[in-house]
Amino acid sequence: MRIRRRRAAALRKSWTQSSETPTVELATIEHPALERLETLLRGEEAATLAFQSVLAALLPMLERVLQREQQAADASLSLAQRETLQEMTETLATAIQMLRGALNERGQQVLRYERPVESGPPERSWWFALSEALEAVEDALQRIPPLVRAQPRSSLSRRVGALLLRLLRQHQRHLLHEAREWIE
Repeated sequence: MRIRRRRAAALRKSWTQSSETPTVELATIEHPALERLETLLRGEEAATLAFQSVLAALLPMLERVLQREQQAADASLSLAQRETLQEMTETLATAIQMLRGALNERGQQVLRYERPVESGPPERSWWFALSEALEAVEDALQRIPPLVRAQPRSSLSRRVGALLLRLLRQHQRHLLHEAREWIE
């Protein structure tokens, strides 16, 4: 199964010479976690207030991680680093978009009470941008378990939380690998 999503950076317009009408190509991201997330979010339990509340608390954390990873990608030292980090950010952006799509009206109301993600000036130094991204990932990894642990076992909140934790641990491992490579 392929997951299609629109993302401003991934949209490419190609103009045909004859009609001058734009055609839009959708970026396709294949990731097992995204496929599983899509399946989980289709269930009826996604409409419950408990899940919507957890979702509203998860989104700002994930958006902060995404912002920091995008800054690290922008400050990357090589094309290989940039491509890898962009792939990570695209995967996370897709997950965030899917979670936002699962919010119903009650979830939107709860989300309004969450603090917006603060966007500071872009970090120009790759090392500091990488450190900020790693810190954001580790913060989310510490905050998600207590949030979902309060939910009943085998609830949708716990399953989505576990899936997001696996995804963020992959990001953490990669960021640590990048840092180790840079130090050596």
